[in-house]
Amino acid sequence: MKASWQLVGGLVAMLLVEIGFAQSSTAPEQAGEIFDPVGWAEEQAFYKKRQDQLLEHIKGARNIEVAKGWQGVAPWPINWDAQQKFCHRIADALFKEPQRLTFPEPQFSAYRDPAEKLRELPVAFPNCPTVNHDMESTIRYIKKYYPARKAIGDYSPIASEPRYYVEKELLIKEFRDIDLRPSFGGARGNVSVWGQPENLKKIEMVSYDHQVGLDDKGCPLWGSSVMEDNNWDRAEDSKMILTRVDDEYVFIEIGIFDKDHGVSAARAKATGGWFSTAGKRYITATGVQNNLYYTLVPESRRDKQGFIYGAPLNIKGTVQNWAEPYAYACVINFDGPKTFTK
Repeated sequence: MKASWQLVGGLVAMLLVEIGFAQSSTAPEQAGEIFDPVGWAEEQAFYKKRQDQLLEHIKGARNIEVAKGWQGVAPWPINWDAQQKFCHRIADALFKEPQRLTFPEPQFSAYRDPAEKLRELPVAFPNCPTVNHDMESTIRYIKKYYPARKAIGDYSPIASEPRYYVEKELLIKEFRDIDLRPSFGGARGNVSVWGQPENLKKIEMVSYDHQVGLDDKGCPLWGSSVMEDNNWDRAEDSKMILTRVDDEYVFIEIGIFDKDHGVSAARAKATGGWFSTAGKRYITATGVQNNLYYTLVPESRRDKQGFIYGAPLNIKGTVQNWAEPYAYACVINFDGPKTFTK
């Protein structure tokens, strides 16, 4: 099995060149006048860079290993057979059949579309107060503040300029945000803790919320908030990208286990490959319909309260951050030909 993965990994670069990822490029712009041409162009360039980083990350992959599971991931049973079926499907798309990987275009972007277009989205749950409130709040904010950001060079992204992906029984919100971290590295901080602003660096981040399924009232049944770039337990350079594999939206994170987050070979084995050694590349993948907090767990243990992140686990008296291992359904570790670049 490993030998075949090595061969496949070596052929990925040629595949990428031959097919040119024609089916994986961003969809054409929607017809009509762009609300903010400068901001839209900058946004598209940002996401195109993210997509290119994913393709570069998997190029020349070798020693590909799909983590077989680790019960320490979550304090509930997991259907590991279903998890493995999903994760190998993702690995096949990434490393053997890259034409199955595409990058969806949002139905709404604050840069591309006027605020009023939010009301036109084909949201399948129009009578749910939380969703309506969120939409209306976003519309009011964009109409009030966004037009003021027309000065040259004033295009720094803020979290209230989302992109929406909408299908029946599905709403994904994608945000670009600015995170402040110490200039000497480490986890995120703030001015009050770290002192002078010159000690901080701005890092552009991406985060996602999503709501899926309908209850008997026609409102979202479950979802997650928030999935985003982070360096809590994997790598400082981790990056999130929204993709589609076949017909499913899949949140993918790319990165390398660095010296601060890598583990020993014994520890990697003990966790079923969920964490790996320093220098090892990884991809995590979570499908909208394949995740460890709802669909890949037994029916009797599925969270029906909505947002699993609403109640952080409390282990040994410590409330953990939202970057739990169960935030992603798959971990795929592999070696690459060169160091991952920002």
